[in-house]
Amino acid sequence: SGVPTGVRARMAVVARTGSANVSCVVWEWQRDDGGYSPYPPEISSQMESAFGSGSGSCVMTDYTVHFSTMRQKNSNSGYERAIRRTTLQLPASPDIKAYWVWNEYGSSFVPYSVQSFADVELAHQKGLSSVNLSTCPCRLPYTIDFTSMDQTRHGYGTKRRIQRHPTSASLQTLLQPKTATVSSSSSSSITATVSTPSFTMGHSPALPKSAGTRNKSKATSGSGGKARGRPKKSGGAGATPKSKSSSLDRSSASTSGDPKIAPYAKKIDMIKPEDDGPCPICMSQLSELSGFEEEERPMPSIPLLPPLDVYKLRKCEHMMHHACLLMYMKNSPDGGFQCPTCKKVYGVKMGNMPDGMMNVTTNRSALPGHEGYGTIQITYNFKPGIHNGQRYRANGFPRVCYLPDSPRGQKVLKLLKIAWERRLTFTIATSVTTGATDTVVWNEIHHKTESTSNHSGHGYPDPNYLDNVLLELAAQGVEDSSEPETISISSDSDSDL
Repeated sequence: SGVPTGVRARMAVVARTGSANVSCVVWEWQRDDGGYSPYPPEISSQMESAFGSGSGSCVMTDYTVHFSTMRQKNSNSGYERAIRRTTLQLPASPDIKAYWVWNEYGSSFVPYSVQSFADVELAHQKGLSSVNLSTCPCRLPYTIDFTSMDQTRHGYGTKRRIQRHPTSASLQTLLQPKTATVSSSSSSSITATVSTPSFTMGHSPALPKSAGTRNKSKATSGSGGKARGRPKKSGGAGATPKSKSSSLDRSSASTSGDPKIAPYAKKIDMIKPEDDGPCPICMSQLSELSGFEEEERPMPSIPLLPPLDVYKLRKCEHMMHHACLLMYMKNSPDGGFQCPTCKKVYGVKMGNMPDGMMNVTTNRSALPGHEGYGTIQITYNFKPGIHNGQRYRANGFPRVCYLPDSPRGQKVLKLLKIAWERRLTFTIATSVTTGATDTVVWNEIHHKTESTSNHSGHGYPDPNYLDNVLLELAAQGVEDSSEPETISISSDSDSDL
């Protein structure tokens, strides 16, 4: 069942400035598939306290987190993963006093993103029997059933168990940002006396100077056929600009946009008080200097302050400082990046898929539910090998998938070719079905592997499949508007990319 309008309004966990929201900080670790998952709120709070106190590290039961390198190290195995510090807005009320996890495989549970489990918890607190997350701010294609405590994947019917974990205080309290005073030479640490789940973490943007601290010290840096016709890296990562004067008349600030940022964001002329809020990267107010600015500059006090240098992202309209956005882009691979607030993709997102084969053929037989059209058959194949220094398996290949040879099916195929070109179709991770580690697995772009039935949820008929896969492609940044002008396809294969 859907969420009533009144409930959905209270579930607006999207980042927007106003008295109804509070700014929160979330620490996340990078999974094997390259995505990020949040630490449990209490652990995230402890990490933020250590980070804010200027400690160089945070020691937990099984892990040590190093803020200078933005890495987590397993105390037993020595294995390291990247981490990152992100921000978001949560509603000021009601208190959110639990986080939610879903069953990946076996006894392994993975936390939802904070925005997602906040949506789930608010619906649970409202007393709803179920909630359709696609109607909530997180926009996930799942329905949560609070009676059976499971989630159901739209279009497939796949069910997974979920769990609710109460927290010691509200998320709004636990995830409050702490003033950060980062020193690259700091060696002190804070000890957390809780056990941490064996989660993972990833590459982070450089850490800005603390909000409210304006000095000249620089921010501490955190640390088959082969694909043909691969898109060029989209440019845009510039160096943090240096201030050339000790003062600036805001009313005469240049409004010309930075050409490196112009494809993704536009410079705004003025920030009204009701639109002012924390920059999601440095946590300073948008009307104040960026945490990456290198020289102190006075700020005139007038009702409507033209910004020093603030940009609004074109797709999602979230705002941040120019210097912060430059630094964020600089630390994003391949020139592509995701909005730090809502994760909307800008530029070209690249994955970590190893080399393989994608072959496309057609035949005249029709798929159930798509009578009158032929069938597009896609064959993917990988062999075991080493990718970026990591040895991987390739179980269950070749894999054959099917699309209707209709105008909409051809559109999906075109976008699937782009996803393949960007190495987004598969990734190297742990298999949910077999538990095998370091193996080639699907990367959240679902394919139909049955052509005559839909008993397993992976076949036809399925009237919602094409719409669902277009949404999944869009979540990876693969949309009509982001298509490259040409896709190179070999003459001896319909899609040997």
